[in-house]
Amino acid sequence: MATPAMLAKQGVLHRYEPALEPGHMPERMLYCTNGFLDWFSTVLPTLKKDKGSLTPEEQVDRVLWEFVTGKPLVYNQGAKNLDPMIDGVWELKTTDVRIFGWFAARNTFIATNGALRSALVPWAKYAPYIEEAKHVRNSLHLDEPKFLPGGALKDVL
Repeated sequence: MATPAMLAKQGVLHRYEPALEPGHMPERMLYCTNGFLDWFSTVLPTLKKDKGSLTPEEQVDRVLWEFVTGKPLVYNQGAKNLDPMIDGVWELKTTDVRIFGWFAARNTFIATNGALRSALVPWAKYAPYIEEAKHVRNSLHLDEPKFLPGGALKDVL
């Protein structure tokens, strides 16, 4: 069994490290799967904005930077757990984009995939993203428990 940091050393996960000001340390850890990195580098740059003033790529850069630097997240605006809560899948949210994954430990998010918010209406279109996050999590040799349960940000941050 392994931790996310160990899986990153093995190349199974990749630590997201945004540019920080000199002397600043990350307050939270964000790891990405190969699938997320593929979406991030090939699909995200092609997406067009819907309601946001920034492009989807700029929105995602901002939310990931804010997450890693420890900026406050507001439940149902910046992050939300997805039903059923027992599955432990969360979304990081921007105006136009949803990033799916789970919290492997306090302040440690593993991103598995992303999509435009407009492509996820109606709610039933969330199901494949939730299932993919659960499938990826189950396939990783992470220490148990593989995710933090709970439905409030205080449970995971």
